[in-house]
Amino acid sequence: MIKAFYSVTEVADIYGVTVQAVRKWLHAGLFQGAELIGEKRGYWIIPVAALDSFKPPRRGRPRKGAKSER
Repeated sequence: MIKAFYSVTEVADIYGVTVQAVRKWLHAGLFQGAELIGEKRGYWIIPVAALDSFKPPRRGRPRKGAKSER
């Protein structure tokens, strides 16, 4: 069976970051097609295809005077 979606925990493991970091990326809209399922205590599903085009933000604060990559 081919997997269609990843959980927040799986994406955190793939990128070597915390679950909180992935949730921050999700709230910022960085994963195309990701959905929040449920209302009060919902959970995120992230399409496998969304990881193909995803480039994680650089860690830490931007250097003073550095230009943004966006």
